[in-house]
Amino acid sequence: MSAIKHRILNGHPILGYFISVSTKGFYKKQNVIDFLCETLGRDVTPQSLQNRHFQLDKHRLEKAIRGIRIQATHAAAIKRKYKVWGVSSDPAEKLQFVVEDGVTGRKSKTTEAEYFKNKYKLHLRYPHLPCLLAGQKRDRYLPLEVCTIIPCQKRHLSEEQTANMIRSTARPAPERQQDIQYWAQNMIQTNSKYLREEFQTSVSPEMVKVVGRVLPAPKIKLGPQDQALVPRDGSWDMRSKLLHEGALISTWALACFASRCSEDQLRNFCNQMASVSTREGMWMTEQPTALEYPGGFCDVESLFSQWAVDYPQLQLIIAVLPDKAKELYSEIKRVGDIVLGIATQCVKIQHAQQAKPQVCANISLKINSKLGGINHVIDPSEKSPVFRDPVIIFGADVTHPTPTENGIPSIAAVAASMDVNATKYCARVRAQRHEKSRGPQEIINDLAVMVKELLIEFYKANWRRKPSTIIFYRDGVSESQFDQVLIHEVRAVQVACMMLEKEYRPRITFVVAQKRHHTRLFCEDRRDASGKAQNVPPGTTVDGGITHPYEFDFYLCSHYGIQGTSRPTHYHVLYDDNAFTADGLQQLTYQLCHVYARCTRSVSIPAPAYYAHLVAFRARRHMTNGENGRRGDTVDLEKSARAIQVHDRMKEAMYFT
Repeated sequence: MSAIKHRILNGHPILGYFISVSTKGFYKKQNVIDFLCETLGRDVTPQSLQNRHFQLDKHRLEKAIRGIRIQATHAAAIKRKYKVWGVSSDPAEKLQFVVEDGVTGRKSKTTEAEYFKNKYKLHLRYPHLPCLLAGQKRDRYLPLEVCTIIPCQKRHLSEEQTANMIRSTARPAPERQQDIQYWAQNMIQTNSKYLREEFQTSVSPEMVKVVGRVLPAPKIKLGPQDQALVPRDGSWDMRSKLLHEGALISTWALACFASRCSEDQLRNFCNQMASVSTREGMWMTEQPTALEYPGGFCDVESLFSQWAVDYPQLQLIIAVLPDKAKELYSEIKRVGDIVLGIATQCVKIQHAQQAKPQVCANISLKINSKLGGINHVIDPSEKSPVFRDPVIIFGADVTHPTPTENGIPSIAAVAASMDVNATKYCARVRAQRHEKSRGPQEIINDLAVMVKELLIEFYKANWRRKPSTIIFYRDGVSESQFDQVLIHEVRAVQVACMMLEKEYRPRITFVVAQKRHHTRLFCEDRRDASGKAQNVPPGTTVDGGITHPYEFDFYLCSHYGIQGTSRPTHYHVLYDDNAFTADGLQQLTYQLCHVYARCTRSVSIPAPAYYAHLVAFRARRHMTNGENGRRGDTVDLEKSARAIQVHDRMKEAMYFT
């Protein structure tokens, strides 16, 4: 019997299927000129590109088209295919190369435009535009207008494209279930004769029925005088409540990079932020110590550095950003995180102009955690028994460069709890080589050193007490890599402990958290479902029927499915010195999904793993801002390491929230 009381879904099983529906972005067949217009925006047309005074953003074009396979269309007989490596610095009418006369052997110089005119009788419509660098030896230049993108290549989508795709493809759980059953029945009908005659087997069209339990939500403790509350549908309300520990913000500055935001709107936003934050227990002065309208990207470091000199006690810089300010955001974070060691908070222009109390409250959650405050904790009466001893909880993740990010290394990040409530975290990050020929480097090379540094931080933060228990949540590992992770990374954690003290042997539990799978859970009885999307309720766990027959794994859907069909996280225990029961580890994992500082709801993976993910992506922003760490298509790891090394003041702060 279970040691914890669980709510079975009204006695009804949960349904599961191993046939699913996936969505992926692909390139369509189109000429490169049309692709260029789509990349640069709606105002750009093939006609406007003919204007010789058109200012082309070559960096943007190169970033968008690098790595794509194209087909040359200028030669009717042979339509050759190439991979794009870059964009020429000179336009086709000025890009010169040497040609040799086939009869006389005489060599002469010509331009791309002249060559295509003489060789193929083709007058380029866009001779003032650059050419694509292509070919296996990277020695062939092709004008944009003679190239067509080969269709059905996997496409790396931008953040906006990803959001649009999710909105257009998200389906409520019952609809997704119907789609899966429809496709399953079609496949079974098509292949039933073959399976029966060749393999003497058959496939049932019915979904797998498994028993699901709903773990009790832990009580959340907010302000010291506030009564503990129980989340409902995975969330809780902060209205009329205080933050658990509020920061004190007496010196802060505001930089508005959006000229459309008036000073009156900024003052109103500042008043609203101060009012909402102070009401929740994070005291904040009503007006900033300094307010400026900098010009843009180039002014960030000079302005922020001047503020740091003028106001030595500066705690926070809030930056109001215009729409589509990705590079500006990265520069602000680079200067704040790496150069100055000052917390920064970016706000979109529409949020500053509207200054809605709920939005201001969400922003204050991020600011409070960045400045050392605590937003909420698990009520002490609810905490897992593992917290009776000094325990440190790690999260780790590795992010890899996208196909368009040549010369960028993989980023390994580790975050670790620093307090008894597992709410304050420190992080470490490293760059490591990414070799496409060998596949992504998933193992964290410097894990022992990173863990050692974080153990020292824990020791200093907890009155010189060493943790007797280590819980490690590792994100982003596939089953084929379990053996490697077990051998290298578990050993690295043990080595880190022995590096501190030869006989130091804390109990270690190492858990892999997987989100990249196709398992979905559905309620057999609609009355058990939760929300408009009719998903399984938060806390639903399955540890039988679809799990490994003898290894320690389980599925946990810890979040409330607002849009589409919820994807449960699959947890697999690779190593366990703590002799966790299934109930014990499921309860601890579910509780850790409630201590994520950036929102007042439970999230889909434990907070330490989520933080490691944020740290890795923040480091990637530092890396891709400019040419840090790049040397052509190769990786300069030494330069990369400098590019992502945060300021000493940030090593003890949650700058990534």
